[in-house]
Amino acid sequence: MLDSLKKVLLLPDEVSDVERAHLERVNRIVMGFFALHIPVFMFVAWACDTGVMNAFGLTTLALVGPLVAWKTMPPRTASLVFAFTTMCLGGLLVHFGQGPMQIEMHFYFFVLLGLLAIYANPMVIVVGAATIAVHHLLLYFLLPSSVFNYNASIWVVLVHALFVVLQTPAAIAIARGFFDNVIGLEKIVRERTAALDARNEDMHLLLDNCGQGFLTLDLSGGISAERSAAVAGWLGDAPAGTPFWQLLEERAPKAAMWFELAWESLADGLMPLELCLDQLPGEVRLGDEVIQLDFTPLLSADGELDRLLVVMTDVTAARARALAERRQQEVLAVFQRVLEDRAGFLEFVDEGERLMDQISDPQTPVDLLQRATHTLKGTSSIFGLETLAEHCHAVESHVVESGDRPDDSLLTPIQNIWSAFRHDLGQMVGEQDRGTVELRPEEYAATLRAVLQGTPHQDLAERIAGWRLETTDQRLERLATQAKRIAARLGKDVDVHVEGHDLRLHPETWSEFWAAFIHAIRNAVDHGVEESGELVIATRTTGDVFVVELRDDGPGVNWTKVKELAEQRGIPHETPQDLQDALFSDGLSTREEVTETSGRGVGMAALKAVTLQRGGRIEVDSTPGNGTTFRFVFPQDTMAPEPEAMAA
Repeated sequence: MLDSLKKVLLLPDEVSDVERAHLERVNRIVMGFFALHIPVFMFVAWACDTGVMNAFGLTTLALVGPLVAWKTMPPRTASLVFAFTTMCLGGLLVHFGQGPMQIEMHFYFFVLLGLLAIYANPMVIVVGAATIAVHHLLLYFLLPSSVFNYNASIWVVLVHALFVVLQTPAAIAIARGFFDNVIGLEKIVRERTAALDARNEDMHLLLDNCGQGFLTLDLSGGISAERSAAVAGWLGDAPAGTPFWQLLEERAPKAAMWFELAWESLADGLMPLELCLDQLPGEVRLGDEVIQLDFTPLLSADGELDRLLVVMTDVTAARARALAERRQQEVLAVFQRVLEDRAGFLEFVDEGERLMDQISDPQTPVDLLQRATHTLKGTSSIFGLETLAEHCHAVESHVVESGDRPDDSLLTPIQNIWSAFRHDLGQMVGEQDRGTVELRPEEYAATLRAVLQGTPHQDLAERIAGWRLETTDQRLERLATQAKRIAARLGKDVDVHVEGHDLRLHPETWSEFWAAFIHAIRNAVDHGVEESGELVIATRTTGDVFVVELRDDGPGVNWTKVKELAEQRGIPHETPQDLQDALFSDGLSTREEVTETSGRGVGMAALKAVTLQRGGRIEVDSTPGNGTTFRFVFPQDTMAPEPEAMAA
């Protein structure tokens, strides 16, 4: 029992460098803490009328002992003197604080006793507790007014002693624990270093046999000496300190260049760390393998970047599975569109072929290439070919950012996806009967009656020619369905009305216009409709003109914004007609950010181009808060060719 108590109370004779440095720092701080007692006690003495100068003299005298000990004694021995002085100062506070609050001054003893645990020495606690006990016993008999502000009995002293007895073991346990686990850290470090060496050996074994690549980069981008075997398998071996982008350069030169540029921003520290990490390449292609790169910042104690952990994972198989699953989903979506509107879907295929010819032709001007990919992106998205739409968006982004024609790495995926799509389409639909005229039973019966009744040949010719024409009601219903799909993708509730008036158009000659017209619908849903709204798509003939009209009930065109953007781009902007022309100019968009739905300012320019090509003109009516109306006005004789021309 006694030996166990000694082991708790008495520290080892050896004073480590860590303990010595800790005690020197604590004693220095506590000495300053003691000095602050002089003005505080003088104030207490003044407030309690117990002698200001007396407080100054006694407090100063009490500090002589610790000052001498601090300068002359070993830190551990000096700490015992500091413990004694601490409780003497507590006694002085009780003495100078005589009056109504004197009994409350005793709390300071318990505060001080707890603070002594910072010395990490149980004997400091014992000295402090013993000093309290002796102080109370002596002054209770010699100068009771210095202890209590009333005629207290000896039992009061014993109650105070009981509280000290209860606090002292707890403070001793804290002090001893502090010594064993913090001050005695050197011993702990030695014991744990051996354990860490064993764990490091196990970690090396794990890193060399796992399928992932692990390494860290210093602030210069240099690789660490410790890395998993997979890193060398993918990128080859290199000395520690070699920049990571040099490892990438041989097998993935573009990723290496991208990584080096992004690392310069990270090293500069001018931009937020999260933003810099987002700029680093998320994956690299090493031959047929796709390697995902994940980055975790390792921060220093002050919160600054110290190193960067890089985790490399082979996701080739996972990417292939995801791509196959996505393609299967897209095939199902395409099949559903075919069931819903076979003619409309095949028209999309024909228009897609025309656009693919432009995209694949190396002689296509860059601006036309951008329009083609923008149009193909929009129609592909509507018909469920999201993968194709995403690759078109990437090509379009490249053109906008660089102004140059993209290389085959961006164009080839579009061609491959389209080729695979055409193959799937041939298996699902069959294209040998695409030129067949589909005739409704009632139309067949009406034509037969006309023949039997001797209807004039010209009238019969017009009727039969109409079999190859498309009613605008059918076309507008198709556009309305597409508008609702766009709205659903944007999370909006749009009520779409059509007013076709049963007019007839030649589908082949109008297909390019309708493909471009979808850009106006996309903009109307995105810009012209807020959370919910109404859209009207109409066709009509007036006099000798054919009109296609699109109306929304949204906030209207922001003509002020259009004027500002036109002025910035050097486009005429003085008259209403100038602003309308600017609205359809290449690259002008009032949207602040680019999305896969709108924001490039390309689609409306393509729509204007095809409208003018057909001999039409565009009218725009829009006032703030009253919606927007777009009218596309064409000569009526462009609706369909004469029967003689269709028979050729």
